[in-house]
Parts: sequence; C-alpha cells; structure tokens
Amino acid sequence: MDQRDKQAHGAVTAAGDALYWSRMNTQAFLSIPPPLRPSAEDLDNYRRLSGRWQGAGRAPRLLVLGCTPDFWRLPLPEGTQRLAIDRSTLMLEHLWPGGSAHGMHADWSELPVADASQDLVFCDGGFTLLDFPGRHRIVAAEIARVLSTGGLLLLRVHPRPSPAEQPDTVMAQFLAGRVANSSELKLRLAAALCADPRAGTALDQVWQVFERGVQEFDGLPQACGWPQQDIDRMRRYAGCMDRYTFPTLDEQLGIFAAAGSPFTLLAVERPGGKPGFSSPILALQRA
Repeated sequence: MDQRDKQAHGAVTAAGDALYWSRMNTQAFLSIPPPLRPSAEDLDNYRRLSGRWQGAGRAPRLLVLGCTPDFWRLPLPEGTQRLAIDRSTLMLEHLWPGGSAHGMHADWSELPVADASQDLVFCDGGFTLLDFPGRHRIVAAEIARVLSTGGLLLLRVHPRPSPAEQPDTVMAQFLAGRVANSSELKLRLAAALCADPRAGTALDQVWQVFERGVQEFDGLPQACGWPQQDIDRMRRYAGCMDRYTFPTLDEQLGIFAAAGSPFTLLAVERPGGKPGFSSPILALQRA
C-alpha cells in the first residue's frame, strides 16, 4: 500500500473499531460462541499441532495475528515467547492479556518483526477479514518471511462449502432449531451470500436476510432454542459494511500452494462430529 492507501485504510479501520466497540464490550466478546471463536477442541488442536515444530532445544517464539485471548493462556512449552499483532489498538487494549509488552499495533501486510524471527504463527479466522486473493497472498508472503525454517503456520479458516448452501435453506434450518448458535448462523449465511470471494459479503447483508426471514422476534428464542443473548448478537451486524470473504477450501489452500511457495501442507484438522459447515485448522510448514 502507498502512503495515501495506508492513511485511508487507517481511517476506515479506526471508524470500524469505534463502531464495533460501541456495540460490544470485552465481556460480550469473550462470551461469543464458536465457531467465531475457537472451541475447546480447536484450542486442543492448536496445542497438539504446534508440537510438530521441532525446536533446537528451546521454547518456540509464537506470533499471534489478531488478539485471540485464548492463545495467551494456551498451554505451550515453558518459556514460549508470545507476541500479538493487530491493526486495532482497541482490540489490543481490551482483549489481549499480554498487554503492550507482548502486543504491537500494525497491519499484517507489513509485520514489524525480523525475517525468520518466529517459529509459530497462529491466526484464528483472520483471513476471513482479508480481501481475496490479493491480501491473502500478501499476508501469506509476510508470514513466510517472518517464520523460521521449519516454522509452522496454524490457520483456522471458514471456507465456503462445496456445493454452496443457499441463504433460504440456512434460515429454514435455523427456524427449525437446527443451527447451534449465532456464530454458526452468521458464518453460514455470510458464506451462502458470497457468490464470489473477491466481492465478499457485507455483514449488513447477513442481518437483512435474517430480519426478512424472521416474522416474530418476541418468540424467537423459544422457537430456535437460543438464549436471548444470541438473538441480540445478530443485531450487531445491522448497518455494518465490513466484508467477510469465503473462498472454498481448495481456493484457500491454493494461496499456499502457488508456484514458489515455501509452504507444505501438513494437516487439515476438522472439528469432530459437526456435519455441514466446518472451520478447519490448516497446519502449514515453512521450508
């Protein structure tokens, strides 16, 4: 990005952060259910897959893209160094337990760390927030730059299913009580609305489909089996023009398998016992 692009991007980010935190507080964020946040199973998979890094008799250096607070508390080898990088100072301040001593404000397109200085990079759903394929490629290249030889990228993604779901079908399953929570509904609707991952889905589109599909809000918690808090979470997408991108799993993997890529795919770890929409963790090793 040139300087004008950076300034514009920063202004949009600041405005979006302010809107987000006007509707959300730390406790509300921490109560968001999976799959928008990692489940206990996901966290166990992060811990287990990170063990495939073969260090030279030392603890790993972990870079977290985003402010996923669960990664601060994840049981990793004693002495593990943890650093979070996020474009939002508000997110770093409110969500990252490591504070400014273990957090940096920066864009993932230009990570302010040295080449080959990290052994592990964790990113939980963050690529969904990036333009596809352009910024996916840029951030993947930055991760490759900062990872040490043999270092691991563990990336949880929310790919668009193939064949794709239809929004009306997803809403019908929700109204029949067959969607677990607001996080699952948001992701499934956003993916169903994403005909082209290059265009993505504005979060307000998710709200519009939800609002049109619900005839009676008062009785909704009983009808769908959700607590009222989950219904209220859907309202936070109203008027939000942030966009999520949903490449298929093959399209996502293609970012890391392009000619000249230093990454080798080690595993695609899918959540167990959850049919339909899935948010797997990709384990990729840098050559």
